[in-house]
Amino acid sequence: MKVISIGTDRKIFEKGSAVRKRQKAYGKLVDELHLIVFATKSLGFTDGKISENVFVYPTNSKSRWHYMRDAKKIGAEILEKQKNRENSVIDTQDPFETGLVGTFLSKRFSIPLLIQVHTDFLSPYFKNTLLNRIRIHLSQKTLKTANHIRVVSGRIKSSLLKRYPDRSIEVLPIFVDPRQYARDEPVARNTYELLMVSRLEKEKKIEAMIGIVGRLVTKFSDIKLTIVGDGSERKAL
Repeated sequence: MKVISIGTDRKIFEKGSAVRKRQKAYGKLVDELHLIVFATKSLGFTDGKISENVFVYPTNSKSRWHYMRDAKKIGAEILEKQKNRENSVIDTQDPFETGLVGTFLSKRFSIPLLIQVHTDFLSPYFKNTLLNRIRIHLSQKTLKTANHIRVVSGRIKSSLLKRYPDRSIEVLPIFVDPRQYARDEPVARNTYELLMVSRLEKEKKIEAMIGIVGRLVTKFSDIKLTIVGDGSERKAL
């Protein structure tokens, strides 16, 4: 299988980053993996080969408003070079801007489209900006044409099925290897440690977790909650 993936995570260009290592691992599962990443030219990224069959292409756009146009061009060039596209598939990181690029390439070259959804964008909290409202509008076009949709939680699947009951949706959580977070020193037997890694936005309902822990400490004094992330709700939280 040959995968053309469109995303926004620029950590892929950092040697030794977790994202780069993960993409190398994905490459062992397919014949070719082509990663197109939204990025401005000013960042100085270059095309590269990060493993034997994993290739990365920054869009090197003049501005963010040119991301989609440049990603379409790169994707088309990759697919035009493939003599046999029967085992090719488009994968996008979201149903918004990258999803629109994937929809274009899928239709032009008649190959399957997989769209990933990592947040419940149908939540009323997601509509807090004009850009997000535009993204919701974009998703109505992309998700209707996707051959398959991957979500990271059952809640997101339930939310999408209410609007897209005929779509093929699979829950596949983000994998975390707990061994890489192993502590050098032992944790006290009666100590409870909770870790939450998330964008600090209302749709993540982090305030609910804080409230739960607030009630738990009345019964369990040795409890600790660590929240890792950033976002518009940081000050309020």
